[in-house]
Amino acid sequence: MHNEITGKKAQIGETMTWIVATIIIVVILIISITISNFSFGKNRNLKAEQDSDILASKSMFAYLLASDSGKTVYSQIKGEGNLNSFNGNLAVKIFNPFAEEYAGLWLGVADQRDAFPAVSNDYFLARRSIGENPYSRNNPDIILEEISLDENRTVALVLPEERK
Repeated sequence: MHNEITGKKAQIGETMTWIVATIIIVVILIISITISNFSFGKNRNLKAEQDSDILASKSMFAYLLASDSGKTVYSQIKGEGNLNSFNGNLAVKIFNPFAEEYAGLWLGVADQRDAFPAVSNDYFLARRSIGENPYSRNNPDIILEEISLDENRTVALVLPEERK
């Protein structure tokens, strides 16, 4: 009987230690959250800017990895310097659904040597202008996915933020 009472006292002591420790942790968390709300509450300018479209980005990678006659689309574009009938028509199939959301979607080869001009292709309309240099990497009004072909050329997917 004496052992049972001693064992219960030990359990009560250990339980009280954990309860006190939990209360201290909760109080510290509440204090830190309150302090952070007061100190950062005034300068909280959170903007949800869309820098990429994850589905479009993944679609672009999948498109470039697709193959025809043992050559990937990436290899074809890199070798030929532009879209051909296979990869151009495939691009239209893949990216036309995005045109419902993005007015003026464009995919093609961009030459970096001359302020981002596009190599024209028969599958996507010429990129329309939205200001002086609309397809610059620094333009906040577009989503630009690029994959480098060499030091001067990239395969670019341009998704203007102007939504339909």
